[in-house]
Amino acid sequence: MASSAPYQFCLSASDDATVLFALDFALDGETDFPFEEYEFAYSVGGCGSSVLLTVGNGLTVDAPTMTFRIEKGVLPVGDYPHGLRATSTVTGDIVQIFDGTLTINEGNFP
Repeated sequence: MASSAPYQFCLSASDDATVLFALDFALDGETDFPFEEYEFAYSVGGCGSSVLLTVGNGLTVDAPTMTFRIEKGVLPVGDYPHGLRATSTVTGDIVQIFDGTLTINEGNFP
């Protein structure tokens, strides 16, 4: 998949467990990202219907960390395009932060 975002992030997970990962955000390696000035949306496509996480609905922010959570069983085994974007509450600008592939593998648990 050709990346349209400044970062490409590919992740593998099991269908037998919660998909849970975290990313740290900083502007210059020291300054925290101004989370309060943005609304975030994380999307997983190609699964029959889109999975959309927002802050308070699968995304949590504990600056400088953003944690992503998709409950076990939501996504069947397969490869899915996914991405994160931020919308500035100040300017309305929408910025794609990453895209890539989320791979859900068979976890071999009943």
